[in-house]
Amino acid sequence: MGFALHPQLRRLLERRNGVAEPEQDGGPVPDVFPAGGILPLSHRLLSTAEIPSAHEILVEVHEDHVAPYVADDEDAEEVAGHLHRCVPFALPNDGGVAFVDHQPGPTYGHVFEMGIGSGDLDGTLWGPSLADVAGAVTDALETGTAFLSYRPTTFAHSSGRTCIEWEIRP
Repeated sequence: MGFALHPQLRRLLERRNGVAEPEQDGGPVPDVFPAGGILPLSHRLLSTAEIPSAHEILVEVHEDHVAPYVADDEDAEEVAGHLHRCVPFALPNDGGVAFVDHQPGPTYGHVFEMGIGSGDLDGTLWGPSLADVAGAVTDALETGTAFLSYRPTTFAHSSGRTCIEWEIRP
């Protein structure tokens, strides 16, 4: 990607390189959610093998939809103004992305979620660091309180497994 990974993202990838897809007899199990789906909006952690292609999507969005319209340094300070310097670490099923901002400056290390598939280029700040996001998600899961506007619940999946679902709360 041409720049060093933020230390917290590096540690996450060293400890947990994505999520394991459920397998049986050497192949994926249909209709079973992968392990590790603990983030809002059904985001699943990406592996180091998946991150470069997900990053390339951010680079393309930046080049096609942002860079031609960035008129000055003030616009470049907005996260959309430097998507090419952001590293995705989780994707949902709907075209969104969760990423760590790697742009030097005040947003370095911040975690954002952006619904690129729906045209959202403003993004939502999830937290000032991956550690803060992990702590807030853990607290929400342990206590049932909200993380941002999402409250965790559980449901029995047709596979017989219990899964986490995040309800959107106003």
